Amino acid sequence: RLLRVAQIFRASHLLTRWRNKLNIDSGRLALFQNAALLGITCHWIACLWGFIGNSNLLTLSCREELGDADPRLLQFPTRRYFINSYADADDFDPAAWSELSWVVTFAENRAAKTPVDLCDPFTRYGIAFYWSTMTL
Repeated sequence: RLLRVAQIFRASHLLTRWRNKLNIDSGRLALFQNAALLGITCHWIACLWGFIGNSNLLTLSCREELGDADPRLLQFPTRRYFINSYADADDFDPAAWSELSWVVTFAENRAAKTPVDLCDPFTRYGIAFYWSTMTL
């Protein structure tokens, strides 16, 4: 363990020497470090927010998950996802909210008017990253 601690001190010494050799301004370095920290924080919050959205996707069915005999595929041949009905749910009963997530709410409200594919994980990550960036 002591060898690893010594390697950390040696690495910090090398970074300090490299910074002095390149003559990097401490203000610019602090700006870069803060921007990097903000980017990493936004990424982790987006991953967490995406995980929360994916954890309860019982009401959203992607085209690949449906069987070939599903009548919705014939009725809507270009649609990438379908929202299962939860009309019986009581809006004021928290137990009925278990099947809803921000992904389903987004699909019903905003994505219904746009060609967004919420079955694509990169699209969901992009939406979550945008949310985390605007929230911070």
